[in-house]
Amino acid sequence: MRILRLKQDWKREAAQMRGQYPASSHSTHTIDEDTVAVAPDGSIQCLLLKDRIPDYQYNPAFELWDTVDDDLSNRGSVTGSPMLPGFRRDGTLGLRNRVPEEVLKIMSARQGVLGYSVGPHGKCYKTPLYIRRPELLDKNQKLIELADSLYAQALPQIHARQWAEVASKPCWRLWDTCFTTCYVVRELRCAYHPDTRNLRGVMS
Repeated sequence: MRILRLKQDWKREAAQMRGQYPASSHSTHTIDEDTVAVAPDGSIQCLLLKDRIPDYQYNPAFELWDTVDDDLSNRGSVTGSPMLPGFRRDGTLGLRNRVPEEVLKIMSARQGVLGYSVGPHGKCYKTPLYIRRPELLDKNQKLIELADSLYAQALPQIHARQWAEVASKPCWRLWDTCFTTCYVVRELRCAYHPDTRNLRGVMS
């Protein structure tokens, strides 16, 4: 396992790149082996495991998830677009901000959120897409369980922390894994962005 030690100012550099799209000029070398990135305080920031998902599990998932078709109206940070007030059907301004229609019209990108989420008062619920199309998740159970197994092997302490948190709320849990949700995005080169609603101190 290669260890990539981040610079002291890595947080400042990351903040400056927020909203930009990845480009080759942002990197100094290519990482092509199992690698863990470690911050100056010793915390693990990300992990790359190479060639661990076999084709017979990856290809069917790719074909199935390529059919997700929800727009990205709620993902301004991913699209690199400012969120602006949306309009109601009657033409008045709504209460929720969204990606402007002008941006959505020129984007072919689509997304899908599968699994469970948290609603008002901490209530657990299935995502609308999972209700409409449960096969998108259920037919990929083995793949998600493999991801969980690789996570547990590579980062056992971090995995255990996430597993315990999710196990304490069984209605959120994807089978016997530490995951609650599967997010699919297609035809989009995501802008650099933070995910502020994820469980802190674990891997997504």
